[in-house]
Amino acid sequence: MSVFEILNYLSTFLDKYDSINYDFANFTAYCEIKNFIKLSNKYGHSKFIEDIPNVVRSCGRFRYENKINLNSYIKKLVYKDDDINLENNKETEAVNIVKEKLNERRKMKLEKSTKIAIKMKNENKKKNGEERKKITIGKPVHLNIKFNDIRNMNGKIYQLGLRIGNKNTTTMKKLKQTFKNLKFEESIKNKNSEYINQYVNLKLVGEIDRNNVMDSNIVEVELQTNTTAIQNGFWFYFLIIVKENEEMLVSEPFTLLSYKQLTKRKEKSFLKKQEEYMINNEESIFPYYFESMFYYNVENDQYKLKDTFTFGLNFCQERRNANKYNENGISNSVISNSVISNSIMVKKR
Repeated sequence: MSVFEILNYLSTFLDKYDSINYDFANFTAYCEIKNFIKLSNKYGHSKFIEDIPNVVRSCGRFRYENKINLNSYIKKLVYKDDDINLENNKETEAVNIVKEKLNERRKMKLEKSTKIAIKMKNENKKKNGEERKKITIGKPVHLNIKFNDIRNMNGKIYQLGLRIGNKNTTTMKKLKQTFKNLKFEESIKNKNSEYINQYVNLKLVGEIDRNNVMDSNIVEVELQTNTTAIQNGFWFYFLIIVKENEEMLVSEPFTLLSYKQLTKRKEKSFLKKQEEYMINNEESIFPYYFESMFYYNVENDQYKLKDTFTFGLNFCQERRNANKYNENGISNSVISNSVISNSIMVKKR
């Protein structure tokens, strides 16, 4: 499946994205991340994390309501800042460019002369502009995605990355508008690879096979961290399943968020803002992180942090006649003639 075919489908998906045209498929995926949070009195953020169950209890929002809605917040998968891996020269060079840009900003703040500062900015912009376009900005983060309850399906799993947004691209509505602003439709139509490659990264990350069995249906994805040092420095991802009949199922979009951004910035942290939205009865993704990070311990009658965090992702499918098709888009008349008992295997790439 070419990048143009998948982008063309995604363009249609974003245009039609609502609960009338789509519903959630009857399987889920989870990003599994080992608990890296250390709770201690010497850490200022510990009290905030420990209070999360009390906050959701006071609001009565223990469950996150997944819904197909343009105003829903984009899910952010949390990574530990210290566990980032740099694997090749290209990625290291990209990181150095970001650091260089940040150093330039600091130097400009120290400049007493406005004219000199402006001159420095223009020279550096011209010098590094072309180089930045060719390099993937950000640091690679490797995460595992586990698929649950997929049955009776053959297909391929693609990871689609779009470097098209910024820190204000927080909802599906804003992501849709950002996609349109870059005018991908014209480049898709003309198959303009040079333009597309500046913003898009497509990888085949796994295959689904109904005839095989494995203990854990896991694919590994490599995502890029976000940066404010360049325009459109934020990556947004979709997992896309292309079935053998070329029908596609698209995951909710997601991006990365560092642990420091999640909780450690006190009043400015991501979770603190979401907590305020929830308390004010506004759209909030706060319960999603509660569900992902905590479990109920029956013995102690209290919520505790999980050993492994599970950040859930839903897949969207086009609505069909409920009596004719099952949840995976397979005709029920076919299924009724055979018993589906085989599990699924996701082959690693």
